[in-house]
Amino acid sequence: MAVLTMRTIDLLPYDPSWKDQAEKEIERIHLAFEAFPLMLHHIGSTSIPSSWAKPILDLLGIVSDVTLLDSYHGALEQLGYKSYGEFGMRRRSYFIKESVPAVHLHIFEDTDPEVDRHLRFRDYLRNHPEEIKAYSDLKKELLTRSSNDRQRYTLEKTPFIKRIDRLAALEGSPSMRKWGSKRNAWTGSQIQDAMEANMLLPMTLFAKYVTTQEIVFEPDVTVVRAEMEDDTYNYVVDAKFESKSAPERIQAVLGHYKEKNLPFSWWVGENNTPKDLAQLLKAAGLKEKEEDIGMFMPLTETVPIQNSLDIHRIEERQKLKDFAAIFIALSRYEAIYEEYYQLIPPILYQRQTPIRFYVGYEGNTPVTTGLLVLHANVAGVYYIMTHPSYRRKGYGSAMMHHLLKCAKQEGFHLATLQASEEGKSLYERMGFRRSCLFVEYSF
Repeated sequence: MAVLTMRTIDLLPYDPSWKDQAEKEIERIHLAFEAFPLMLHHIGSTSIPSSWAKPILDLLGIVSDVTLLDSYHGALEQLGYKSYGEFGMRRRSYFIKESVPAVHLHIFEDTDPEVDRHLRFRDYLRNHPEEIKAYSDLKKELLTRSSNDRQRYTLEKTPFIKRIDRLAALEGSPSMRKWGSKRNAWTGSQIQDAMEANMLLPMTLFAKYVTTQEIVFEPDVTVVRAEMEDDTYNYVVDAKFESKSAPERIQAVLGHYKEKNLPFSWWVGENNTPKDLAQLLKAAGLKEKEEDIGMFMPLTETVPIQNSLDIHRIEERQKLKDFAAIFIALSRYEAIYEEYYQLIPPILYQRQTPIRFYVGYEGNTPVTTGLLVLHANVAGVYYIMTHPSYRRKGYGSAMMHHLLKCAKQEGFHLATLQASEEGKSLYERMGFRRSCLFVEYSF
């Protein structure tokens, strides 16, 4: 895998030839991939007429499974591309071609919300010339201030990009793009990697849009910080530290929460590095809070459970209030609907989106929740919670079976979840098997 070196930043007025060059490059890639199903789009500032841009053609590739790209690396190398792996984004394949203009190829899976985010951003700016000017002016100002510091230049664009992403999501229409066939044969390591990527999606997606939560940029770990004093919405995941610098990196991450006096959780999975990360966190003063067992199950025919639970997929903002009501009943953060769920653009959970909220009703009363995440070729099941007044009626099991049925109908062949030690035996009886361990640490 190649190592990316930073160079000076060039910013140019829009060049109409960029469109033709991107189209020719897309044609070359399609020829190299032959019959492999790969959809390509020209994105980024060079795809937006009138926008100032770095002379880089950003191409967005869409596939059903990024792990199948390995056999095509040679074809891309013949076209002049070098692979940079995920380059900080789970389930992305990133390639660079050092040509004039340079080409950056970002390939995502079809279930990844980054696909629609990039396309919405491009299309929104194309339709709002005043925002193109504002973005161009910002980039020119930042170039003057950043002195060719690429990281600073990128970071200081983040508030503008988040604002446009939110506006584009509120104005746009839900995705209707069909997904390709999903993987049905797995190795143990593939299951673990997919489970982690699936789990990360709901932990990071909404922070890119809601105004009360943010992803704090760090190059080797995901840091999510919220204005809410609840560790459900403040957390650290997916650390990939070098052994030598790990103690320093831990202190830097802790500082993001200490400066605002926020509670938080630090989740450690078996793929995190260094291998002694748990011991280093304990040395920094954190304590083990919870262990969750990662489990998986092939999706065969599920037997529906007969009871009176009326389950609905939630696609309206007002109905998310019912989902949040269960959180509040379980002594979670009381203002969670007003300060979080109400702020999520509905386009992110409507129609053909990977994150799907469900609520089970007894009559008109919301009693059970479920969250289904269809991503990384697996169906992740989360937040099966029942109101304390309605337990021992089989509602949680009914919700689980409903989610598994929905996942199978969408063409997924493997379900994953994280279970406590107490809940593990219940899921084992349903057919789930252990894959890995996730441990939560906090002060």
